[in-house]
Amino acid sequence: QQALLGGIKRLAPGRAAAVHQTLADLEHRLRWWLIGTSFSMLAAGVFQGVGYWMIGLKFALPLGVLAGIFQIVPTFGPAAIYLLSLLIAATQGVQYMALATVVYAVAQVLESDVLTPLVMNKAVRIPPLVTLFTVILWGQVFGLLGLLMAIPLNLVIWTLVERFYLDPRDAPPSGV
Repeated sequence: QQALLGGIKRLAPGRAAAVHQTLADLEHRLRWWLIGTSFSMLAAGVFQGVGYWMIGLKFALPLGVLAGIFQIVPTFGPAAIYLLSLLIAATQGVQYMALATVVYAVAQVLESDVLTPLVMNKAVRIPPLVTLFTVILWGQVFGLLGLLMAIPLNLVIWTLVERFYLDPRDAPPSGV
């Protein structure tokens, strides 16, 4: 760890304090991102599992567990579980398909439009609009891997931009 830290500090000579603070900020943000993501996964699983159970959908518990796990892949994970729930609901009738759609929609609104932005904004202090566009960007650039790594990449880039561009507190005087 010390060798890595020393190598990183050599990339910005004379800015060792800024590099050290940047790494500390990044460690904090990545930790809270992981906690926030875990909370989001748990919430998605509970919302959908309980919702499917309340409407009487078969396999409600496994669907809830999968919904929580698949939440790690933005957009596509929840959509895959929705399609699976529709397939299961189709075996029970059209009314169950409609109810499963309502459960999915309510769960997604609660989790992704209310809960996650609040948690992530408090956890990592990055504007939600920046996060939205970078998820789209990294998904386009790197595909599924980009979707999985979009938020951590965003955290690294945002922390560097914030520390060295937006708020360069210990920048050397100009002309040096």
